[in-house]
Amino acid sequence: MESNRPLVRYLIIVHRAYDEQLELACEALSLTTHLASLEGLDREIERVRIEGLLERSGLRVVHEQ
Repeated sequence: MESNRPLVRYLIIVHRAYDEQLELACEALSLTTHLASLEGLDREIERVRIEGLLERSGLRVVHEQ
């Protein structure tokens, strides 16, 4: 478990940065988000919901693989 800590920290930072960008996009389009009040699976579901809202509003959300 100790060897995974840097990766876990990295993923947390990436998710936080992504959430901030989602919230900024939603704010610009006057869309409501609940990311700040959610955790875990609920937060993941909210990300998907927000991505859908943004796409329907004309913003293309691209996932790199």
